Amino acid sequence: MEEKLTPVEKLVYSTVRIEADLVDGGVNTGTGLFFGLKEKQDGSHIPVIVTNKHVVADTVRERFRLTLKNESGSLLVKSHFAFELD
Repeated sequence: MEEKLTPVEKLVYSTVRIEADLVDGGVNTGTGLFFGLKEKQDGSHIPVIVTNKHVVADTVRERFRLTLKNESGSLLVKSHFAFELD
């Protein structure tokens, strides 16, 4: 069964929460949007996350938090996958 999402819900689940540790010890928070850069004529693309520069400027580590889906593609609203970049 396909899950029906409102336009607002689709936007919420196409974003990722970003937390970034600053050089001076502070923390920036923001969001990023998923975007696909077209690579070849076969339609393949490179997935990227686009955010504002101020979210990641002068940072030493960034954390990203994504909402998971189950095997049938339904959202697991309270289940997340988190990863860090140094």
